[in-house]
Amino acid sequence: MTIETEKPAPSSPAGVEADVKSALLNLGYDERTADTALAEAKRDAGTSNFEKLLRVTLAALSTPARK
Repeated sequence: MTIETEKPAPSSPAGVEADVKSALLNLGYDERTADTALAEAKRDAGTSNFEKLLRVTLAALSTPARK
């Protein structure tokens, strides 16, 4: 007997961004900070992969601001 598992539906870039922003807000970041870090991370990581975008966004939040 074979058990088929349901694969998650592919997310659109807008859906991935919204999911990452939601994760950041749930972690306690304010909306402005989350938006700024997300915009920076999108330039570096793209928007096709939730895990990668979240990692890059969190790294941007943990790095001191460059002047």
